[in-house]
Amino acid sequence: MSGVATVVRLVTAAAVLISGLMVMPLLRGRAPRTVARALLAALGVKLVWRGPAPRPGSLLVANHVSWLDVLALLAVAPMTLVAKREVRAWPAVGATARAVGVIFVDRARPKRLPATVSEITAALRAGRSVAVFPEGTTFCGAEAGRFRPAVFQAAVDARVPVVPIAIRYASRRHRSSVTTRCGHRYAAWQDCAG
Repeated sequence: MSGVATVVRLVTAAAVLISGLMVMPLLRGRAPRTVARALLAALGVKLVWRGPAPRPGSLLVANHVSWLDVLALLAVAPMTLVAKREVRAWPAVGATARAVGVIFVDRARPKRLPATVSEITAALRAGRSVAVFPEGTTFCGAEAGRFRPAVFQAAVDARVPVVPIAIRYASRRHRSSVTTRCGHRYAAWQDCAG
């Protein structure tokens, strides 16, 4: 991709993000899905979903490879996301996350976990799908992070299905998954090439 095309994509993505941050708290409902799809399109990411759409009121459990994962999930279906508490303090993103109902996990205070699981259970019982990354952070793909199973209790308590979701990224240049020996380098938070 040329330098000009990259700049155009970044400017378009910034415009979508700024307008989306202003509109999402007001519209809720379908706004996050619409903004996520628009951002993915502006960034040149084509989303391909395989399998049936998750039934509303399901606990969606996904691997976490990239910052794009959240956009990909939001683009598929309406859902409530679970995020680390630190996201609340992020400029613009934190305010938007609070406004659209993100459930925050305080990993520094394990005693708060039962209250968070109860909050997830309530969302599931209300018929909202909830998405969580049980590894708690991004990983390149070859190694797995420490699995945090506590949120599964919410699915048990709410008596809802757990839907596993595998996220991967591919490139037009490479017909297979875009990976290095340690994972999905091009879409990942970190460069795993080393």
